[in-house]
Amino acid sequence: MGMDKKRIVITGASRGIGLEMARILISQGHTVYGAVRNPEGATDLQEAGPAGILQLDISDQDSITAFGENLGNTTDALDILVNNAGIPMRRMPEQLSEDDIDLVFAINVRSLLTLSIGLAPSMKKRGGGSIINVSSVAGVRGPGARVAYAGTKGAVDAMTRALASDWGPDNIRVNSISPGLISTAIREESRETIPGLIEDMEGQIALKRCSDEKGAEPLWEAALRAGDKPVMQVRGTWLLGRFSGVAVNNYQGTSLDITVRQSKD
Repeated sequence: MGMDKKRIVITGASRGIGLEMARILISQGHTVYGAVRNPEGATDLQEAGPAGILQLDISDQDSITAFGENLGNTTDALDILVNNAGIPMRRMPEQLSEDDIDLVFAINVRSLLTLSIGLAPSMKKRGGGSIINVSSVAGVRGPGARVAYAGTKGAVDAMTRALASDWGPDNIRVNSISPGLISTAIREESRETIPGLIEDMEGQIALKRCSDEKGAEPLWEAALRAGDKPVMQVRGTWLLGRFSGVAVNNYQGTSLDITVRQSKD
């Protein structure tokens, strides 16, 4: 990837997209801190060899505050924050309770914002940094039976643009990536618990299948390039992945043109 070695925090790093991103970055020599709800159960992450595994329950504001303090005791500087942790919410509108709505917005929206606010000062002190928010194509496409989840991802995209404007003068770049359908552990659990759901979603893709975590690597690698000052000067960018890969065509100024292509494999 050609990036200078960075100190990176990844939330939700114990499985799925977060775990695969951690593996890739560790293998490239970056210093990675994984933020997970249950550190003792993060055996796959531990095997990858992170610099540290810190406890973080993003549904709990006290846990977010404690995480910031623990991180400050672990490292004196932070280059990149990857806000990856989140939860799905599959309900028809009339099936949603107030608790359902509060939960998905607390985890997918509020925690992302409060964690970013909490860690931004350390970036400002050292002259800048990068925040990468993992969103979803659901925030754009409006898939059925996911109005609450789609709403949270639309909020993530809006906050990305707003934070980029607020913190750009401090040399903090804020970008988001929106993966398409990826075969994570949560997705495969849904295949068993909600018959026909994943098959229906795969049927809406040209290749009639989803990607695995490794197949989506070009998407978040492009996002991490957006977080590397010498490589790309962008902020408020939205990287959208519909199929199995992405190609970055142009990244000059503060714009980033993305062409999504189908994988031939």
